Amino acid sequence: MSNHDYCKEGPYNYDDGSFTLWLSRYGVWKSADSEGKGITSGLDKESVVFWTREHINGFQLSWATTTKTSTGDEYKL
Repeated sequence: MSNHDYCKEGPYNYDDGSFTLWLSRYGVWKSADSEGKGITSGLDKESVVFWTREHINGFQLSWATTTKTSTGDEYKL
């Protein structure tokens, strides 16, 4: 049984077939790579498209921030 057997909308191919997006029967957008492996899911279609592209492209548009805080002798961030 494929991932697309129980979809309410789609499947849609993005970026020349590098990933597929569909709306599941539970109202959650899901994505899978070209081999059918699940990548991400969410309630908003555009967010799932963005984060799927980030996973495929190595998080090129994302960044991490760190803080310079500590709490006593606890773990320092």
